[in-house]
Amino acid sequence: MLEEAHNLFSADKYKDDGDVWVKLAKEASKLNLGMTYATQEVSGVAHQVRANTANWVVAHLNNTKELQELGRYYDFGSFSEAILSSEDRGYVRMKTLSSPYIVPVQIDRYDHALVNAARAAAGDTPLPPAPGSGQV
Repeated sequence: MLEEAHNLFSADKYKDDGDVWVKLAKEASKLNLGMTYATQEVSGVAHQVRANTANWVVAHLNNTKELQELGRYYDFGSFSEAILSSEDRGYVRMKTLSSPYIVPVQIDRYDHALVNAARAAAGDTPLPPAPGSGQV
């Protein structure tokens, strides 16, 4: 998980294939590696990284320049007004490698209770609380 990806995959500093972060982002799937990176500056991420990104999870962006850049990928341009105006927590538009469509998704908070609810639905035993978590 990489936060502030525009600092690691900077379009400004990327000059050749010698940048280890950009090379890793471009080649990760060949090595069966998954990367999750987050940014609010789509345009600040090197084009080579954006072009090799297969799965996109887009929440709120508040800058039309960033929306225009995002609109160059798949069909995000059709969602630009909604992405600009919607600030609902957990509401995203998602494009995955396995689907040709961008779909709206409400993402629940990933916590201990959610994990145990999923385990119960699957017929598995619940996980005990982490030591020191204050949960009983």
